[in-house]
Amino acid sequence: VLLLITAMIVLSVLMLTNSKGAWFAFLAALLFSGFYIKKRYVLYILLVLFVIGLILPAVFNFSSINLVKRMASFSGDAGAIDRKFLWLAALRMFYAKPLFGVGLGTFMENYQRFWLKPTTEIAYAHNCYLQALAETGFIGLGAFLLLLFIWLKETLGRLLRPSNSFYYFSFMGLSVGLVAYLLNSFVDTNFYSLPIAVLFWFILGLQQAAGRLANRE
Repeated sequence: VLLLITAMIVLSVLMLTNSKGAWFAFLAALLFSGFYIKKRYVLYILLVLFVIGLILPAVFNFSSINLVKRMASFSGDAGAIDRKFLWLAALRMFYAKPLFGVGLGTFMENYQRFWLKPTTEIAYAHNCYLQALAETGFIGLGAFLLLLFIWLKETLGRLLRPSNSFYYFSFMGLSVGLVAYLLNSFVDTNFYSLPIAVLFWFILGLQQAAGRLANRE
């Protein structure tokens, strides 16, 4: 009961972030976990909790923002429009220096030269992969994607060997969290927020340790 209450509170907080990228990354990661959860009712419970998390803020009037309307708007809000310009600027940086990029950590200093919309605002690309491509080029992003490919291949292989151990379910939960993080990074700045980036590597370490313990069992 405490776990269900906690889950509903956390999901309500997730909805109150008003981050569409986080919402859809969570749902996509939930569907990813569905392939490996043998007891389907667990997945249904999680989906119901997500719906409850969507409804609770409106019931208690925690936010004046219409969450349903927010979820329905994909391309018309200011954030989506700005992302189009930022992503285009990142691609133009990559085209200018495709091999090694414009320099690690220099997107904010360079983007105004490639920005199609007059502005003096300093901003991230809000797509970690495109920003990495712009800053480190094909070599830098390719090395990171190779790491992710090896990690994902190993993770999927371990998930296909299910067990009823605590370590296996810990491994699954941590894996799903990492998948959500990586998906949300397509539309946000996760790699460039130091606390969140440290959290990513910390969870990745826990996930690897849980996977090895599960294999030993």
